[in-house]
Amino acid sequence: MITKNYIKMCEQAEEIQKLLSKSRPAKEWKHSHFVEKWRERNYRDIEYEEFCLENLEGRIIIWLPTQEQLQELILKIFSPFTKAMKFVDFISNYIKLYQHTKNEKIFWTDLYPIALSLNELWLMYVMYEKYHKIWTGRKWEEEK
Repeated sequence: MITKNYIKMCEQAEEIQKLLSKSRPAKEWKHSHFVEKWRERNYRDIEYEEFCLENLEGRIIIWLPTQEQLQELILKIFSPFTKAMKFVDFISNYIKLYQHTKNEKIFWTDLYPIALSLNELWLMYVMYEKYHKIWTGRKWEEEK
């Protein structure tokens, strides 16, 4: 499920957006989802054909990775079994990530960012495992 929060999370995940490259084989993007940011908080869907054929220079295009694409990013680091176990561990320890960090106040004020969809949860997991960042509800921050 694609939520506005997921779009915001993807937009601010610079490391993930850097993976978006038109120089990669087009077949890799065929099942991808893209949105274009226009105006401050409005987005419109971009079809695969538009992504491949149109000149997108100067436009803000945001790649919204599928769960499968996010899992592939982690699979390159871990074996399938290890990936599954680490994901389960991440979910069970999710709240603990915020304790004893500069983001602890998010946890204690009940504003901690609970994932609203599996896409969000997988993105949080990838950002944590690959880039050591946690989502504060507003932005990605280095885990300390």
